[in-house]
Amino acid sequence: MLYIDFETRSEVDLIFHGLRRYAVDPSSEVICMAYAFDDDDVEFWWGQNYSTEAGAAPPNNVHEPFPQSVTDYFKSGEPVMAHNAGFEQGICDHVLSRTHGVQAPANEQWRCSMAMSLANGYAGGLDALAVGLGLPYRKNPEGTRLIREYCAPGHMKTFKPGDAENMKDYCISDVEVMRAAVKCLRPLTDDEWEEYHINAIINERGLPIDVKFCEAALTYTHEVADDANRQLAELTGGKMTKSTQRKARDEWLFPKLTPYQMKLLEVYKKGEKKISLDTDHRRYLLECEDLDDDARCLLEHINNAGSSALKKFAVAAHQHCDGRVHNTFLWNGAGRTGRFSGKGLQPHNIRRDVFSDNEAESLIIDVLDGVEIDKPADTMARLLRAMITHPDGVYYCDWSAIEGRVAPWMAQEETATEKLRHYNDGSDIYVITASGMFDTAIGRVTKDQRQMGKVAELSLRFGGSHNALIMMAKNYGIVLDEHEAKHHVIM
Repeated sequence: MLYIDFETRSEVDLIFHGLRRYAVDPSSEVICMAYAFDDDDVEFWWGQNYSTEAGAAPPNNVHEPFPQSVTDYFKSGEPVMAHNAGFEQGICDHVLSRTHGVQAPANEQWRCSMAMSLANGYAGGLDALAVGLGLPYRKNPEGTRLIREYCAPGHMKTFKPGDAENMKDYCISDVEVMRAAVKCLRPLTDDEWEEYHINAIINERGLPIDVKFCEAALTYTHEVADDANRQLAELTGGKMTKSTQRKARDEWLFPKLTPYQMKLLEVYKKGEKKISLDTDHRRYLLECEDLDDDARCLLEHINNAGSSALKKFAVAAHQHCDGRVHNTFLWNGAGRTGRFSGKGLQPHNIRRDVFSDNEAESLIIDVLDGVEIDKPADTMARLLRAMITHPDGVYYCDWSAIEGRVAPWMAQEETATEKLRHYNDGSDIYVITASGMFDTAIGRVTKDQRQMGKVAELSLRFGGSHNALIMMAKNYGIVLDEHEAKHHVIM
């Protein structure tokens, strides 16, 4: 196994513009690389001719070519391990190949210690993984400052005294921590690595988007936010001038809510009751028919000013390369469930209540022409799927009750086998679950009880407990207190 870690610099903001734009930009370069073969000592290579202040010695090995041993290993087809290997893979494919003529490893050669960490139920971050595993190694704490000063846009071109050695130590420490962590984690199976590599291919191909529509929507969303903040100030008599002013918001809004509506906002964190007005909880309030008119206006203005859905247009506009947004899926990103998750554009949580083709086409034309539309935050959120487009058409599919089927299959117990039989028979699993929860015959389960059965099925899998049940119930307009939720979990 070859373990590698790069430190790079660029005038492109990696977080803002994404990995693909970062990697293909001519200003992107490799500062240094730390690497180790199996259990051998960690070796080091300077990728750039970094000088230091006058009178100080330059970094070691500044003028060395790319290590021949690594070049030969890349060509051998043997596995290459990195933490968050998608980054190292992108740098090899688009930077080292350009700056040093290096033949990058094939996709199937890459192994990722972060993927292993997630599959083992640990955190994705390397330092958090080291802490979770109780390793004696830690990432160099100087790393954050070094990255800010020598890697980010506007970076320094000259090392301050001592920082060349600090950078070297930081890069080497990442390889030491990664290698130690890999030895502690469960090795992934061939099938798991095949799935990981398929995900890498999907990320490399990217999602095709309508660039003109995204750019028009980006300008439009800024106007929507500015207008929403103006209306907030007018509605509250100047007590709120921005949607982010939480204290002023709560002082103005809460007196207008009923006790039931306030209960909708309750969440429990580590057993302590708190009040939340995040996107989901604002939606719970907006679904209340008896909500105060002014309160409703306030919530709609807040949604318009800071809609997370609208921000996806900005991500697409800022991160696309030649009409495609790359690196949007994270293998095993949903922790112990084994499911993929989204990153950057977050394609997994795009709304499904889309407009018809004719409605969407008409609304997109309005956005391109700058025409004002009704309920802009909601309308634009429902147009997000139309942002993903291709001349040959775009197709979506989903598995039917995939978690409900996989969980009992994995359990392989007698009760699990019985549950799978219900799926095979076409029985309504939510009715069957509700029957047990409420101790009533299947034929007598009410619509509301079935809804609770559905909530329990969706929330209490993979270790979910009463807090998960409370939160999921709210999504379906059901309010449970902690005592009720614990009762249903025990049942």
